[in-house]
Amino acid sequence: MEGSPALFTRTFGTELELRSIHRVQSARPMREKSFYAPTGGAARESPPELKDLVERAYIQPPAIYMESPLPPNVNYFHLTVPGDVAMLTRASEVHHQGFNGKGIKVVMIDSGFFNHQYYQSHGLKATVMLGSAAVGINKDDIGHGSAHAANVFATAPGITFGMIKQGNDSTAAFNAAVALKPQIIICSWAFDLVDENSPNRAHLTSVPSKFKSLQMAIAHAVSMGICVVCAAGNGHVAFPGMHPNVISVGGVFVDETQQLSASNFASAFDSKPFPGRHVPDFCGLCGMQPQGIYIMLPLQPGCQLDNELSSGNPFPEGDETQKTDGWTAFSGTSAAAPQIAGVCALLKQKDPSLTPHEIRQALIASAKDCSQGEANELSNEGTALSATDGVDGATGHGFVDAAAAIEIV
Repeated sequence: MEGSPALFTRTFGTELELRSIHRVQSARPMREKSFYAPTGGAARESPPELKDLVERAYIQPPAIYMESPLPPNVNYFHLTVPGDVAMLTRASEVHHQGFNGKGIKVVMIDSGFFNHQYYQSHGLKATVMLGSAAVGINKDDIGHGSAHAANVFATAPGITFGMIKQGNDSTAAFNAAVALKPQIIICSWAFDLVDENSPNRAHLTSVPSKFKSLQMAIAHAVSMGICVVCAAGNGHVAFPGMHPNVISVGGVFVDETQQLSASNFASAFDSKPFPGRHVPDFCGLCGMQPQGIYIMLPLQPGCQLDNELSSGNPFPEGDETQKTDGWTAFSGTSAAAPQIAGVCALLKQKDPSLTPHEIRQALIASAKDCSQGEANELSNEGTALSATDGVDGATGHGFVDAAAAIEIV
């Protein structure tokens, strides 16, 4: 029979303590785990009534996930973290100047954080809190948060990073993030403000009442000096990505020759609830349709995204990784937003007095022009906005340039 640690103690009179293991196989460190074991080698004597029934009581150590700190090899062009993301955003140049986000607290509201071997190998840590109705503080069964945390660490590896595991109340999760008093909050998620009964996904003209509390919470956070960075959407008419006080991040695809083009996976539109508000402000790295498969990212082995994208289909429909290897290639503006948040942390480290508005203006002024490609037509009632010379509908002010931004703050 099997039982809990508490039942073990009650039955055998043996106190248990929490221990850790760290095993090595083929010279590659595997996951460190915790488990209960008798304190100081204490004896485990069966009570008299079980003497003839129990031969031996065992404590079974936990299984160890076989994810690797190294990404798998795949046969198509893709980016890796941290190197490619840091290089293309020019964050790596800023790191060499001594700015890596140290002392800046960044909080991400997402599906959770799984302490993948990748993070351990790079010395990257996260403090996790549970949002309303969220469970499993050490798990990320979806994989979204665990993966995109690698994007913010790529551009700002020195930050103090927190994750609010989002439950069933986004406003409560956002308020929990604000309570941690960060300088930057990341929202790589959105609500789609469209009329679902409209053939062209007509935009709603006002923010539904059910999102008003989130709208006000964001405005309040920014007024307190917190920089809120939001994804523009992957074909969505994204709220809070359209909120006038946030940094709204779209997508640019950079190919093997470092040629820039607007991502047709990323949203671009003019907000009807907030007249004069265009989405996005500028862009981070994002893949292309149909799946946005672009950046190889670490996540919980066997989680939802690990299974969905490891479909067995060849690229670009699948990412050609294994279902339980703890790696998946994807992107979207969910990846671009934390990249930009990391760059915000670099600017904030250089000048802690910067306001959210000043950070946004610095990134707007320093963005690199993207003049080709078009955004996702689903976000603009069936008409894709195009990239052109200068400020445009598809990419806003262009592609982030961390090194240029750090020079002007």
